[in-house]
Amino acid sequence: MSDCRKIAINGYVTIKNGNKIIVDRGKNAIVRQGMRHIVGCMTYNSLRMYAVYSTGNAYFYGAANAPYMRFGKGGVASTTQLMDTLVLEIPTNHNTFVNVGAISSKNGGNNIFTKFVASWNAGVLNSQLIGEQQLSELGIFFGLFDKFGAGEYMEDISSSTVNKPEILFSRFSLGDAAFVPDSSKPVSVEWEFGWEFI
Repeated sequence: MSDCRKIAINGYVTIKNGNKIIVDRGKNAIVRQGMRHIVGCMTYNSLRMYAVYSTGNAYFYGAANAPYMRFGKGGVASTTQLMDTLVLEIPTNHNTFVNVGAISSKNGGNNIFTKFVASWNAGVLNSQLIGEQQLSELGIFFGLFDKFGAGEYMEDISSSTVNKPEILFSRFSLGDAAFVPDSSKPVSVEWEFGWEFI
């Protein structure tokens, strides 16, 4: 049993083209922007929002307010932590996206899983591939605080809304599993994050 001295965050990616499994729970790589968000939430004192002439509600939108996934067709296999973008992103929105939420495991809560599911209709991604290009990388983007350090305010703004732009949290390289989809079948991705004591 874990003594709770370490915590691990692992992402697992499953990619399907129709019923065909292209990748079965491949492990992702979290990049520095994701790490900065987590560290920033621990090291800054507060987030201040003030709107002198505003009445009503003030809104702080979380990282999963408007997340999205993007495929890429860049040929670089390995991910380095300094990557802030995909190598060659395909700017095509998924047709569906679901935030499944957080689920605790049955062993007393030592493991918590969060999952995001996206799908692209048949042929949508094929139209973005030219010549010998393949779907070779995948990224998941969240609204993150990309501020590293410590201080009084993580944000100090004169506004009634804080909605951070979505930036790359994690990348998955398909490597040898890079593929051209069957254009008659949809492409779907399940991206699951396991937060666990080790």
